[in-house]
Amino acid sequence: MSELKGLSKKELFTLKKSIGNENSKAKPIGRPIEVWLLIEKALNNGNSKQDIAEFLNYKMVPSMKTKITRHQSLFNNLKKEYHEDVVYLNSAKDIKGTKELGEKIGYQQAYELSRFEKNKQTEVIDFIKTNKLSWVNIKSISQLTKRSGMSVDEAIEEIKTRKGISDYEILRQTIDLKELSPEILKMTQNNRDDVLKDLLPEKIKNKTSEVFLGVTVLFVKISDENITFTKAQKQEIIDGLLLRIKKY
Repeated sequence: MSELKGLSKKELFTLKKSIGNENSKAKPIGRPIEVWLLIEKALNNGNSKQDIAEFLNYKMVPSMKTKITRHQSLFNNLKKEYHEDVVYLNSAKDIKGTKELGEKIGYQQAYELSRFEKNKQTEVIDFIKTNKLSWVNIKSISQLTKRSGMSVDEAIEEIKTRKGISDYEILRQTIDLKELSPEILKMTQNNRDDVLKDLLPEKIKNKTSEVFLGVTVLFVKISDENITFTKAQKQEIIDGLLLRIKKY
């Protein structure tokens, strides 16, 4: 198809050179929101998705239809206040604004963000910006909600734990369980975790959200944010646990 009804030559050029390039390394000349608005304009003027896809690249119609649908899904589901912040990462300025300044959201990350309920999108963005994390963590949160059945809040807390920025105290120590306790090593994972719970000091025994005694790591996460330890106190607790594991 040579042209689309209702679009000017400039608009046709912008649309084609933004998402219709055969060369995957070619830089889009329009912004994602411009492309989406042009797609909507084309559809409103009587063009079908098939028409638009054929105009964009008649050799790659299925791929073009996917791009059209993704742009629609992204902007129809993303909170309007973030529309202008979405960018294709095709310039040094946009890359800096995304990776260093946190002012922009890469197209792929924005697509992942749009899959959250709108009332949770701000929470996810605030978490990323507040902790100066990479936008790729949006996908990590999304995967945790889908694969592990976590809520968004639980997934964010899990990422915080992994990054060492949780509001809750964490006790973590690399170990060799085979050397520490061959007897505990023979147990199932659930039983090993139960043993570790029993060996915890009384002051934190019933105030944990996660306890794990693996072959190479000991991990305890406190569930009360009011409980805090100095570095020395943490080490004292860990040393005590290692001693009790060895004597078990």
